[in-house]
Amino acid sequence: MNATALRFLFAGLGLVSALTACSSSSDATPDPGSSSGSSGTSGSSGNPGDRKVPGADGGPAADGAASDALTCLSHTWCGSGSVTRWNGQTLPTARGGAIPDGLYREAYILAEKGSGTAFGDYGEAMQFRGGAVRTFGGLSKIGTFTSAGGKLSVAYASYCDDETGKVGDALTTKEEIDYLVDGQGQLFIFSKSTGSAGAQTVAHVYLLQATLCGNLPKAVPTAPGDSYVCKVTNCGCTESTNGPASAQVCKFVHGG
Repeated sequence: MNATALRFLFAGLGLVSALTACSSSSDATPDPGSSSGSSGTSGSSGNPGDRKVPGADGGPAADGAASDALTCLSHTWCGSGSVTRWNGQTLPTARGGAIPDGLYREAYILAEKGSGTAFGDYGEAMQFRGGAVRTFGGLSKIGTFTSAGGKLSVAYASYCDDETGKVGDALTTKEEIDYLVDGQGQLFIFSKSTGSAGAQTVAHVYLLQATLCGNLPKAVPTAPGDSYVCKVTNCGCTESTNGPASAQVCKFVHGG
């Protein structure tokens, strides 16, 4: 089964809703033949302000605005990793917390009911910068957010193309999401599930990363932890800062 088939097997989480142990470089396929930029984190802390970020529609920042405003093109990415779900877990409480700016890659999933582990979602990611948020995976979006009382209040401005950074259709969608930043800096995004196990709360856990294609785990751990590994034959990962990701690598990842 290739990564394209996996995309249709698993639904994304409420916020948007991949990476491989093959390599820890920015581009990783059996036939690299392409390049991509690296990305870092801006490392700010504190609760973000309630403001609309100029350029959040993917276009240039407004006159006088900061040139590093988050846009659809600020970071692009495609990968073939997926994450594992640990069932029968006690979930922490959604207490909110400050979200430092940077790139966050999904690492694992916790579910209240059931037992053992299960093959989880095709991995996703998020980028936070200056009160703006960009999601990767599924129906990727960009918008602004505020936080209070353990909730993220997100106002989406448009869809984004993960790989090219092109701006999609405009959005006026608003969403409130329960979340937690724990003492280890893990970002928990909570959602409700009504699958075969019945109604339950599920937590998708993200880890702050310098790059989305770097620092990849080599195998799924025995206890809940970073499980973002490739489980298909077409393993690859590519990303770029302020430009499109490698079309060649993305085509391979999608089984082309």
